[in-house]
Amino acid sequence: MIELENVSLQNLIDFLEKTGVKITLTRLILLKTFTDNPDVHFDFNSLLKIVKKEDPNYGVATLYRNLDMLIKKNIISVNTINNVKYYEIITPQKGNIHTHLICKYCNNVEEYSGYEVIQFLNLIKDKYGFDINYGSINVYGICKKCREKLKE
Repeated sequence: MIELENVSLQNLIDFLEKTGVKITLTRLILLKTFTDNPDVHFDFNSLLKIVKKEDPNYGVATLYRNLDMLIKKNIISVNTINNVKYYEIITPQKGNIHTHLICKYCNNVEEYSGYEVIQFLNLIKDKYGFDINYGSINVYGICKKCREKLKE
C-alpha cells in the first residue's frame, strides 16, 4: 500500500516505478488527471472524455486496465453510487475512511471525514472487535442547493 505524505504526480511516478510499473504516456495522463483533481469523483465516461482530450487514441480497454492497476496499487479507490462506479485518488488528507454525502436529486457527492466518523467507527470496533483498515460510508439525502430549489 502506498503511504505518501504528499500525493504529487512525481511521488506517484516514483512509487509505481519502484514497484515495477512502466510509466507510459497513457498512465501519465491518467495520473495527472487524478493529481490535478484530488477532490473529484470521476465516473468512467467523464474520465475517458478527459484522457481522450490529451490523447485521442486513448482506448476504453487501456483506461480499464490502468484504472484496475491503480486500484490494486491503492492509488485510487472505486465506489459505486447509484449503480455508477466513481474513481477518486486516495490522499492522506481524506484519511483511510471518509463519508460521501450523496444528493438523491442532483447526484452531487461531497466528502466528510470529521472526528464524528472516527468516533462512530471506534464504536463499531469496540462492539464487534473489528479492526477497520479503510473504507467509505455513503449517506444519501438532499443537498442544500436542492433543498432550497424545492422550497421555491
